[in-house]
Amino acid sequence: MADAQAQGDSREAKVLLGVTEAGKEIYLVRKRGVSIRVIQWGDGGELPAEFAGGFSSISAAKEVVTDYLARKVEVKKVIGKPAVSNK
Repeated sequence: MADAQAQGDSREAKVLLGVTEAGKEIYLVRKRGVSIRVIQWGDGGELPAEFAGGFSSISAAKEVVTDYLARKVEVKKVIGKPAVSNK
C-alpha cells in the first residue's frame, strides 16, 4: 500500500495512489485542517475529469485511479488496430 508523506512547510499529506506507464505519479493530497482530499499529479498539470472533486477516503480515490489506469492500458492496446465497419 502507499505510504503517507509529510510535505514540510506546505502543510499537506500525500499518499501515492498509482503511476502511469509514462511514469507520472498520481497522489491523493490532504491539506492541513481540511478533511476532503484531492487527486493531483506528482509534477502538476491538468487532471482528467475522473479525478475532479474531493474524496473523503483513500479507498474511494484509489478505486478511481485504478479504474483510470486500467482504461489507459486498454486504450493503448487498441490503438493501431483497424476500425471495424458495420456494412
